[in-house]
Amino acid sequence: MTRTADVRSIAALEQLRAALCTFHAETRSALDQLDMDVRHALDWVEHDLLQAWKDEWRRRSRAVEFAKADLNCARAAFPEERSSAVFDCKRALDRAKHRHEEAEEKIAAVRRWTRVTHQEADDFRGPVQQFAELLTGTMHAAIAELDRMITTLEAYAAVPVAAAPSVTMSSAPPSVQASAPAPPGDQESR
Repeated sequence: MTRTADVRSIAALEQLRAALCTFHAETRSALDQLDMDVRHALDWVEHDLLQAWKDEWRRRSRAVEFAKADLNCARAAFPEERSSAVFDCKRALDRAKHRHEEAEEKIAAVRRWTRVTHQEADDFRGPVQQFAELLTGTMHAAIAELDRMITTLEAYAAVPVAAAPSVTMSSAPPSVQASAPAPPGDQESR
């Protein structure tokens, strides 16, 4: 089966080639940006978020120590256990301990989510990398084929059209001359 093309403009093929090149460049740029966004998210979870909760844990540890010191001072100043100052200091210590435990839970959660995030990023990167390789291979092949077509068509268009040999009645064989009608105005009366 022969395939034919009805190419009316080599410029249209050149425009298609340029559009494919632009599409490939923009798609590669988008995939690169996507990879950078994933890396940024991983870096944020693994470093920034973890460091923020470690810093918060330290602050909350100091708050527990201060609350314990305040409770000891209140107990020394008010030996009776039912003093509102002692009660307030116990409540403040309980809140500080609760906030400290919350910071420990957050650190554990960030470490757990760091592992999960890395696994998800790796699962995401695999297909994206396959797509990028397929895209690059397909685009290079398509662009090479368009280049080949353009070169072939330009070479074909550059070939000069040979003039067809003109046939005159005097050079035609006698059998053709006899059967050919006479040109207008050249008719003899018979």
